[in-house]
Amino acid sequence: MDRAPSFSRLPNGDLKLGYSMEANKYMQGSRKVSTPVTALSKDLVRQHAEDEVRKLGGDVTDELTVLGQHRIQFGQFRGQKFKWMVENGLGYTGWFVGKMEGERQHQTPLSVNKFLFKKYVESFPEGREAIHMKRMEKEVKKNKPQPLSTGKSGGQPVPTAQKSLSPLMNPRHMLTGQMLTPLIEFRTNAHNFFEKVLLSQ
Repeated sequence: MDRAPSFSRLPNGDLKLGYSMEANKYMQGSRKVSTPVTALSKDLVRQHAEDEVRKLGGDVTDELTVLGQHRIQFGQFRGQKFKWMVENGLGYTGWFVGKMEGERQHQTPLSVNKFLFKKYVESFPEGREAIHMKRMEKEVKKNKPQPLSTGKSGGQPVPTAQKSLSPLMNPRHMLTGQMLTPLIEFRTNAHNFFEKVLLSQ
């Protein structure tokens, strides 16, 4: 049996992070199961893993080989082996281990299983690369500029600064040249009228 999982790459050299067809089928089936299941103990999970290694003709003294046969005790892929998860859902694997950053391990079966999975993934350069890719992807999404708000007229983006203008300062409420002309004429006529009154006194 192979000691390490197999990794696939895209034509541009990047790791293939998508789910395999087998993983997609497993997810569809796991969504139908909603009954809570208690995580198995560390010792029992390891015993089953060693039995699986022996059955496959592997070396039970090799830690990575045994870890690869450990079964996941968390999430939608509970019951699948560590090695299978890396080969069939590397994107999920990188995301899951990446979000464990800063998390402290406890002695509960679930926590121990998660950190053994993390140890297994980080044992391979490709595993560390996948974790880094998912973290970078998260940073890009977090720092992505927010789109401008959409205005009511024609669906055109309206800058926030313009929306905060008072109604009198808003260009839509400013007087046009046609509206200003009568006002100017009125002011001029009024000025001439009062000038004549003053001169006649």
